[in-house]
Amino acid sequence: MGCPDKRTQWLTPVLRHAGAVDGFDATDSLLKGREHFQSLGAEYPVRLLALSTLAIAAAIVRSERFQIGFAAASLVYQLSWILRSYDKIG
Repeated sequence: MGCPDKRTQWLTPVLRHAGAVDGFDATDSLLKGREHFQSLGAEYPVRLLALSTLAIAAAIVRSERFQIGFAAASLVYQLSWILRSYDKIG
């Protein structure tokens, strides 16, 4: 299992790290209290679950196309979520 060749062997550790970061982020948000966690919106827990599940799939699936697609889509989505959630200046 894991990445299919040396060109993509970096992906599995990166995805594992991303999953760990999501876990720490959720824990940190919960430790800040229910009000803070709820202030992040309904999309937040769905986002964490979906990205973690897809990261695990990308670490297992041997399709380079899937891995690259997931990495690109994840990056675009994460940037979109950050901008929608935190770009509230003014």
